[in-house]
Amino acid sequence: GTASIEAIRKSLLAGSRLSARDRALVTELTQGVMRHRLMLDHRIDVLLDKPDSPLPLPVYNLLRLGMYQIVHLLKIPARAAVNESVELVKSSRYRGLAPLVNAVMRKAAKDPLPSLPPETEDPLQFISLTTSTPRWLVDKLAAQIGISRDRKSTRLNSSHTDISRMPSSA
Repeated sequence: GTASIEAIRKSLLAGSRLSARDRALVTELTQGVMRHRLMLDHRIDVLLDKPDSPLPLPVYNLLRLGMYQIVHLLKIPARAAVNESVELVKSSRYRGLAPLVNAVMRKAAKDPLPSLPPETEDPLQFISLTTSTPRWLVDKLAAQIGISRDRKSTRLNSSHTDISRMPSSA
């Protein structure tokens, strides 16, 4: 839960030379990517020329980080997110994928709003993507409580609310 995430964060960042501001950015990037992972993955897949060709996980994670910055962190200029993503992949063993990362990130910078399938086409898939809630869970919630309440419930998953500190309803 929250305590274990906090312990990991402290152990990884405690001895770093990062400023408090940079540590906060690392935390926001990490938690934001995890919170919006399904939407980010969908957006990346839409922008890839060959979405069925698997990318190495480190490259996909760099795309997630850059995409999160473009879509959600408006104080970071898109060109900086693009440049940093490309430079990071160039400094890795996957440097040959730098042109692909550049192309995907530049497309995202030009049109940062995620393209979604129409809500009327598959309402549960739409809910899954917009809330970054796994489809199996959306299906289960929809079966138990219906679509309208399902939307409200799944929004908790992608919000900044720390639900571990909320009073229980029981």
